[in-house]
Amino acid sequence: FLSLSFSRARALLPQTHSLTFSLCQPCSLEYKCRFCCSVAVYFCFGTTHFCDPCHDDNGRCTSTPKEELPHCPAGPKLTQLEGDECPLHVAHPPTGEEFALGCGVCRNAQTF
Repeated sequence: FLSLSFSRARALLPQTHSLTFSLCQPCSLEYKCRFCCSVAVYFCFGTTHFCDPCHDDNGRCTSTPKEELPHCPAGPKLTQLEGDECPLHVAHPPTGEEFALGCGVCRNAQTF
């Protein structure tokens, strides 16, 4: 995960990433939690990104069939959120799929 080359990390970024890459470092690449609309903080099994609450409930999360996972907007621990606004404010694949959000440094710079 952290050993991605800089060019490979750039290739994984969403097409909507509009800022320059002057601040980016490969280790700044953020992923969406596979099971909800939160930023992942764990990478386990060599395949799966988790936020903290979903990691704590990983047995239930990983054993739930894809078709039974909540859809966006999805909260931690397989919670279906009301409404239609994603907490991440980004278009992404359905819950249950891996997705790179982009550079965390650049994403956070957009909020200032």
